[in-house]
Amino acid sequence: MTKPVASQALSSLVLALTLLVVGSSLWGFWRFQQGQLLSDFGAFYCAGRLAGQGLDPYRQEPMYSCESEPASPLLARATGHVTDPAPLPPYALALFVPLSRLPLEQAALLWTTLLAAAWTAIAFVLRALTGYRWGALLAAIAFAAMMSLSLGQIAPLAIALICIAALLLERGRAPWAGIACAAATVEPHVALPVCAAIFIAAPRSRFSIIGGGLVLLALTMLFGFDRNVEYLRGALPAHALSDVADVGQYSLTVLVHAMGFPDALAERAGSIWYAIAAIAGIATACALKRRGYSAAAIALVPMAFAVFGGPYVHWNQVVGAIPAALLMLRAQPRAAALQVAAIVGLAIPWLYVVGWGFLIPGAAAIAGILAWQLLEPPLCNEAVVVAATFCALLFVNHALAHTGPAPPFVANVPRDAWADLSWGAYVRSRIPIGTGIYLWLHLPTWAALAATIGVAVRAATRRSAPTP
Repeated sequence: MTKPVASQALSSLVLALTLLVVGSSLWGFWRFQQGQLLSDFGAFYCAGRLAGQGLDPYRQEPMYSCESEPASPLLARATGHVTDPAPLPPYALALFVPLSRLPLEQAALLWTTLLAAAWTAIAFVLRALTGYRWGALLAAIAFAAMMSLSLGQIAPLAIALICIAALLLERGRAPWAGIACAAATVEPHVALPVCAAIFIAAPRSRFSIIGGGLVLLALTMLFGFDRNVEYLRGALPAHALSDVADVGQYSLTVLVHAMGFPDALAERAGSIWYAIAAIAGIATACALKRRGYSAAAIALVPMAFAVFGGPYVHWNQVVGAIPAALLMLRAQPRAAALQVAAIVGLAIPWLYVVGWGFLIPGAAAIAGILAWQLLEPPLCNEAVVVAATFCALLFVNHALAHTGPAPPFVANVPRDAWADLSWGAYVRSRIPIGTGIYLWLHLPTWAALAATIGVAVRAATRRSAPTP
């Protein structure tokens, strides 16, 4: 569709105003987070430092002592014996060993630059794969980039590498795609189904995936066989159980917990669901390839399935479904309204927007940008989308019980306990999921994920060919 000149001018004006509103919300977020920035990176940094020294990075001590060391006033530091765990396999912690040789402030700056480069790569890859305008692409990843940068999360690296693998597959460079996919396993539960799908659907990638796996195996063995056994048999299950009640989770595990079932059963349900979703994602990606869809779907579709309901899924991983949603919208425009709604649902962290309040104008603006750029509705419809989103979020925010700051929390755990034990105690005391409005605020994200994978499954099983 081509808009008249007057409509294009109006679109530019609206885009400029909405970007101003989004920028204001982002600035408010950064001010709000001062003193709490890069908490996850602090955990990775300490784990890398301890692993490099031959110490145990999965225990309460020495992790807490490292995380509580004085640092820049902007950066988070551990208090109250609450340790932020680093539940990554030894080969992923190896990435942080060189960074840990630097002072924390310098390492944090370098890591933030790397994450910013990852989001830049994601935007450029999505532009190359879908051809959508920059306004839509930047709106789709704005909140995801902001929140992952503030935490120092590792998920953007995995998402960027998988997006790069998708572009390489699209351009017929399967061996390089295999290398990118193998590197993406720094976030294993996000990348492993993708690697399996590429291995099956792109035979020329198999040697590089196997080679990448052997490199990672050699790297992880540098930390000793016992450390790997400890991670698989102790640290990983401990972390899964510690985060069962976390309000920030979007897994089937947290839903089963909220329904009142035992934690062990909730964790098991999430693990079983993850296996089912991973297999379904691989099968869907292979079917899409056979039906003539973009080869990029081989990488992007399994990533969307992988973040739908597994045992440990936070919003920083959920946004990995956005590339698949955009790709399927381009290939299957018939259900455009549903797919754009799903992209809006994935692009906005409803739980945090409502809880913090000052992000509400930015969320409404992003919903407007995505609707305007992807659907090109009449101006009155666009105004309704923005106004309705703003009013609904504002109403729910005012319905929350706003209380004063809670007293400091102090965890009481043994020094040799898993670091996840103190984190789990903090979660259950301060940020449990419960059964109230915060649980219901997960529904837009879950619905968006379901719609995204539903469109992919329908495209893989229907008889009609993809739209060129």
